Amino acid sequence: MILPTSVTTGSGAWMQLRRLSVGIACAAATLALAAPAGAQAASGTVVIVSAGLNVNSGALTVTAQATSSITTISVEIVSQSTASDALTVTSFTPPADLTDGTWTATVTSAELPPGAYYLNVAAADQDGDSATATDIGAVDWFGTAEPTLTASTGTISYGNNMVTLSGAVSYSAPGGAAPQPDPGVMLNLYSDYGSVAATLGPTAADGTFSQSVALTPGMYYVEPTGLTDTFVGASTDITESATPDPVRMTARETPYKSDYGQKVTVSGTLTYQSGSKWLPLAGQQVTVGLPLVGGQATTNAAGVFTFVIKAVEGGQWTAYSYADSAESGLLTFPSTENTGYLKVAELVKFHWFRAARRPRRHVSVAGCIAAADYGLSQGEPGPRVDIQYRTRTSGAWHNLGRIALEPGSIVNSCNVENADIYFHSTFATRASKAYYRAYYPGEWIAGTYSGFAPGASRAVHVTV
Repeated sequence: MILPTSVTTGSGAWMQLRRLSVGIACAAATLALAAPAGAQAASGTVVIVSAGLNVNSGALTVTAQATSSITTISVEIVSQSTASDALTVTSFTPPADLTDGTWTATVTSAELPPGAYYLNVAAADQDGDSATATDIGAVDWFGTAEPTLTASTGTISYGNNMVTLSGAVSYSAPGGAAPQPDPGVMLNLYSDYGSVAATLGPTAADGTFSQSVALTPGMYYVEPTGLTDTFVGASTDITESATPDPVRMTARETPYKSDYGQKVTVSGTLTYQSGSKWLPLAGQQVTVGLPLVGGQATTNAAGVFTFVIKAVEGGQWTAYSYADSAESGLLTFPSTENTGYLKVAELVKFHWFRAARRPRRHVSVAGCIAAADYGLSQGEPGPRVDIQYRTRTSGAWHNLGRIALEPGSIVNSCNVENADIYFHSTFATRASKAYYRAYYPGEWIAGTYSGFAPGASRAVHVTV
């Protein structure tokens, strides 16, 4: 006689769907299994049609058929991990028709501990015919851990984003046992993106937990973690919305005017408003951009940032900051950048300077001056060179006279490549012995962010 093919429900790998209610998950654990043809050996006309164990109710059912009344049914519940018989059930309530129907029994969690099992079924009728079905499918005889979750507030800000999360975990043993508090359970707090935002627990003796966690805006739920032979449920969602704290930035440059290559500092503070107070915003990235250079600085505990560069070109600088992913929605940054201006002066060089004695206590001077070729300034150094003297090797310099510069004049007299201006003159002096030098006082070019830095020639000693 050919026996019907069994219908199984798969292995013990249960998919835990986040929004699948525990009731549905447990109901799905009822197995209706037909005996596989290869596993069932029949003698006469006894047929084992199916068998199953309901996790919710503990109902163990066997459907069988025979030509005479079935007198015995036995089910071995075998551990999948050890292949040993965990429980044998023989006390079944038969159907009215003892030859065709479903025999039932009840299994409790006290008789069968949680675990993964399979069923071996044997049946015999009064004519002495019998049949067996071995390893007919899998039974996940698991309990269910069900969490709850509440939040102390549904509104957070950057300055006040700590939320107390509370709840409880109850455990229902397989077979329809009433839920009981579940102590010692750890829970994962998940964000609406599915990532673990925090770990909570363990639960107390009464199954409850309460813990303060820093949160960002979004939805959250908890699930028990680290449990074996247990279906885990998910709590209902909580939602945290944000009331952003405004951010204020100050920034300035020091110095405003600088020579080429000189260090320039852009510094300032970041603060956020918490209630009526403005507090430092520490650890925040600030981006600073200057002509030809730029970079980032990080605010310290006082909310202060400092960015140091070498001045290479004048123009506008900017400083701005924005929230990173952890602060998203908690801070409102200024919509406009902080800006300022920087002036950079080209260095001026005296290629050479000479001073010589002339009759009647006069001294003649001559020299060649040029700006370094940085390409910053528009034009040439001007409008004058001061001739200065002092009678000692150190001390203050005194002005002897002034020579007007004429950009581009007598360039060839310098005999130096890229020299801009040649100057010369003769001055009366009262000092019989003195040191002389040429000094260029510097100049800023109107309408630009560039100019020429002050500079001095070497000193020349002259006796008249």
